[in-house]
Amino acid sequence: MTDKLLAARNAWVLLLVISAVSFLAAELVGQRTVAIAAIMIIAAVKIAVILVRFMDVSTAPVAIRRYLYVWTGAVAAAVIALWQISATG
Repeated sequence: MTDKLLAARNAWVLLLVISAVSFLAAELVGQRTVAIAAIMIIAAVKIAVILVRFMDVSTAPVAIRRYLYVWTGAVAAAVIALWQISATG
C-alpha cells in the first residue's frame, strides 16, 4: 500500500473515531449546552483533519492555512454563541 493511500485510510479511521466521539457526546452528556459545544468543537476538529489530509492545506501558503483554520474556529464559535443566545432567548 502506498504512503498516500495509507495516510488517507488513517484519516478515514480518525474521522470515524471522531464521529463516534461526537455521537457519544450527543447521547451521554446530560447538559445540552455542554453537548452542543462539544459537538461543534469536534466538528471543527473534523474539518481541520479534512483540510490537512484531503485538501492538502498543509502545503498551502501560511496565510491561506491560517485563514482556513481561523475561519473554521470562528464559524464553530459563532454557532455555539448563536445557539446559546437562542436557547436563553
